[in-house]
Amino acid sequence: TGNPYAGGKTSFSFAPNWDLLFKTYVAPGGNVSTLVVRNGNVGIGTATPGVRLEVDGDVLVSGTVTQSSDARLKKNVTTISDALDKALSLRGVEFDWISEQASDGTNLGFTAQELEQVIPDVVVEDSEGYKSVAYASVTAVLTEALKEQHTIVQQQESRIAELEARLDE
Repeated sequence: TGNPYAGGKTSFSFAPNWDLLFKTYVAPGGNVSTLVVRNGNVGIGTATPGVRLEVDGDVLVSGTVTQSSDARLKKNVTTISDALDKALSLRGVEFDWISEQASDGTNLGFTAQELEQVIPDVVVEDSEGYKSVAYASVTAVLTEALKEQHTIVQQQESRIAELEARLDE
């Protein structure tokens, strides 16, 4: 396919054994975009993709991003225990990325190292020791925490109603 940048240049380079492909687009203003295919992994903005798709920078999707979740694909399914305690142990942070290719301005999230202490199953470490977070999975913990908190509120409301009834006697 052609260069998506009008007036730009496109170049390809291959490793001799075809396990590595670089496709570089250079826009007229000098901005460079590189797509790398290495050992079956695709990298955008990185020359060393460590997973099937690795993007260094922002991603915009004009559609829905989903993960497989069908019950028929799962085993050993149990309700998350102590979700409220886990949620209360989390520290949400505001931060700026160090990398210039990452989002500008303030971002919201967690640090993987802190999150790993509370919910280790949502943290993944790559071959270089960098950690990432499966943020969508944190939603399940927060959902169960909300339900636990709702149960506590209902119990307190019942107890208050009971005590008010005694006062009215």
